[in-house]
Amino acid sequence: MASSRSSTRSDRLVGIVGWEQLNGDVADIEVSYRLFDQADRGKGIVTEALGLLVGWLFDTGHAKRLRASVPVDNKASRRVAEKCGFSYEGTSRAGWYNPRPVA
Repeated sequence: MASSRSSTRSDRLVGIVGWEQLNGDVADIEVSYRLFDQADRGKGIVTEALGLLVGWLFDTGHAKRLRASVPVDNKASRRVAEKCGFSYEGTSRAGWYNPRPVA
């Protein structure tokens, strides 16, 4: 993630956005995003970066459908997805996400 809305820019890495094709030839893609430092929250950095990625995926024909898996308790992440055009479709009750890895 290289863009920022702040008035000062730095060369530090603040987060990542990415995408992965899920079903072979079908243009079904899952996007992901992560902000590294909580001090950078609320600045629109992830929303801007994800919005650029979503636009690029559709504009270049890489995607016909996008998916973002968001932890149920992460309201900020859900707002980011919604601002970028995603809508809630359901809850995966036995999904892969586990914020507390088992040792």
